[in-house]
Amino acid sequence: MPERIHVVGGGGGIGRWLVDRVFAVADKVYCYDTNVKALESLAAGVTGCPLSHEQGLADHTANFEPGDIVLLVVPLPALEGTVADLLPLIKPGSLVATLSSIQEEPTSLLARSVKEDVSFCGCHPLFGPTVSSPVGQLVALTEFDELHPKHRALRDLLESRGLIVSWLSAAEHDRYMAYVQALAHFVLLGFAATLGKAGVQPSEILKLRTPNFQFLYAFASRVLKLSTTTTGAIQTTQDAARIRESVIATLIEMNEAFRQAGTAQECAKVIERLRSPLTGADVDEGAEIATLAADSLQDFEEVLYRYRNNGAPFVFRQRSTGELRAVKISAIRHDSIMFEETKKAVEREGRLLHIVALDDTARANYAAMGLQIRKPETVTMRKRNIKLLDRQELDRFLSARV
Repeated sequence: MPERIHVVGGGGGIGRWLVDRVFAVADKVYCYDTNVKALESLAAGVTGCPLSHEQGLADHTANFEPGDIVLLVVPLPALEGTVADLLPLIKPGSLVATLSSIQEEPTSLLARSVKEDVSFCGCHPLFGPTVSSPVGQLVALTEFDELHPKHRALRDLLESRGLIVSWLSAAEHDRYMAYVQALAHFVLLGFAATLGKAGVQPSEILKLRTPNFQFLYAFASRVLKLSTTTTGAIQTTQDAARIRESVIATLIEMNEAFRQAGTAQECAKVIERLRSPLTGADVDEGAEIATLAADSLQDFEEVLYRYRNNGAPFVFRQRSTGELRAVKISAIRHDSIMFEETKKAVEREGRLLHIVALDDTARANYAAMGLQIRKPETVTMRKRNIKLLDRQELDRFLSARV
């Protein structure tokens, strides 16, 4: 991709994700960050540009050429200072894009600040840096000019990596995000806060989980793990404030309706009234997505159950370490599995292989070959730390490593 990309704030979070998974295909990529250690692990084709009190953006002036694409991945409170430092370095024909979950304020700042020979737009990846691939993920561009070659170049670069790009005004974006993010986050944070105030231990209550509770808890946890600066900024707009007031008023009305209903039949009528505006294909699609998500968890449980029953070696990747493990599942709990594991690394014909001996017969056969394998140890691991392998990964592991 014949483009030169600068990512200011690309050392971590969504900035680093974009550098690694999207922009690395560009002709030249510069990544600026105060985290010097993070810059040391950049891909070979990416130039790390450290920032500090002693070394600012001006010290990297030579990196900038006409027609560059510059992305600002910095917290909103720091954006004005970053723009002031950066704009003297930007050459004619370049594009400056601000990555933010709200768009009116940052794009207005760029509109007031950039020179006439420099264009600008907003960019909002509608996902976090935990997703494994850009394919199928959504990105919103604001103040996008389809006739401008650099705007098209940014869009084409994003789409070339499998991202689905839409564009709209900054005002429209923020109005929609009041529902998509501010409303969703507010409800999920309220759910989490209710559990916290009640003193409920999630590890205990999850033993009796339903799919609805499990997914609500999972997504509430997901929001809690996000940067509080990012989630806090989402709640600062007037649209977000209006939505919060609407949610609170709706919940009060709903609570009063249920209180007055009393019986199951009357409560059912309340729910019917609530759902009457939300019918048709959109609701059917939402229900189908929920079914697919629940089915995926069920499929995972089915895999564990099958391997426990047939005693075959179960190979998975441990999420926390990336290590591949071959084990024999002995028990399944609501949030964990117990397994037996024993292995030994040996070198054969210049290759490091793993001997897996999960039963007495295998260990006896290896002993006859002069390889003493210890008896297995029993390990307990949380299910969330287990990543299933696809068929290619599994075949590759079994043929090359075992």
